[in-house]
Amino acid sequence: MRALLNGESLFRKTDMVHLIPFLLFTINYLPFYLMNLEDKSQLVLEVTKDFSKSYLDQEGLLPEWVNMVCRLLSPIVYLIMQWRLILSFFKNIQRPASKQFVLVKKWVYDLTTIQVVYTVLIVLMHLSNRLMINGFISKAHISETVLSLLVCISFLFISCYLLWNPRLLIGLPHLSFNNQDASYHCSIQDNESLFYELENYLNKTKCFLNPNLKVDTLSRAMDMPARRISQIISESSYNNFNDYINQMRITYAVKKIENNYLSTYSVEALSHTCGFNSKNAFYRAFKKAHNCTPGQYCTNYFNSPNNTNKP
Repeated sequence: MRALLNGESLFRKTDMVHLIPFLLFTINYLPFYLMNLEDKSQLVLEVTKDFSKSYLDQEGLLPEWVNMVCRLLSPIVYLIMQWRLILSFFKNIQRPASKQFVLVKKWVYDLTTIQVVYTVLIVLMHLSNRLMINGFISKAHISETVLSLLVCISFLFISCYLLWNPRLLIGLPHLSFNNQDASYHCSIQDNESLFYELENYLNKTKCFLNPNLKVDTLSRAMDMPARRISQIISESSYNNFNDYINQMRITYAVKKIENNYLSTYSVEALSHTCGFNSKNAFYRAFKKAHNCTPGQYCTNYFNSPNNTNKP
């Protein structure tokens, strides 16, 4: 979250404190780590036969319930810290008109909410197991089944969420906002100026018609860092570099159609002329922009009563 919201790329010295639980647990379980393989195998076999041993047995220096409580408290502490960071960040800045900002904000709130639900379910499941071991509820109690099912559903929901939002798997660029108004507006103006420069370069050189155009290629041609190009595009009204380039190609295609290009050439020829690798990709991008196919756009345009460019 710190890397995403604050643009931090390095650990702080104070982050070393987060290694303390790891060191303590490692020391605690040294007796288990030093056991021979036969004894470890026997222990695992016993736990599979009687799950209560995972709560009641003491294989480390501390009773197992102490380790269990610490493992449950750890995510709770980090979730509290995470919520404080998120709420403080979005409270102290104004939201710019950026799809990237909206996407990041939605993602951090959704992710943290899912984490809260999952953590609560895990805590309840461990409490239920402990009550069963101590005999307060029966081992066949429905709560165990329901809680286990809910935990599985939360995992499934996270997986589906990532499938619905594939950009999260690639990585989101950080949001670098300054809380002071003067610096903030200066940053916005700089981005607008660079975006205008980028757009002028693309329109002048028509390099977006190259189907193999990549952000790195454009970066070298403009002598501008690739990350900076991606940032100014994502903070505009476009989702990412590919979305922006495709929109420029579609604008170029529309001009071609309005100049009666399709009376001589096919839609497939138009797609290659505009820089698309395939006709299907061209159709998807065109329908996304105009809610119709290139052929339908051509028909509608030349049949329009206000059109003065009829062939």
